[in-house]
Amino acid sequence: FVRDIPMDICAQIRYAHRPARCGMTVQGGSLTVEFEEPQEAVTPGQSVVVYHEEYIIGGGCIKEVFS
Repeated sequence: FVRDIPMDICAQIRYAHRPARCGMTVQGGSLTVEFEEPQEAVTPGQSVVVYHEEYIIGGGCIKEVFS
């Protein structure tokens, strides 16, 4: 469990996609990921995994996509 979210994090939405820089907030039981650059084909039901360096610091199943 990460108490302080690092500033330099990346998230990956598909196995074949490269991790992309993002911001992350945690509120209650929800994780919100906001990418610095638009990502293609983000789809509810997919997984998102958040990394800091080589460590996984969060992730889950995508519930909702915001434009």
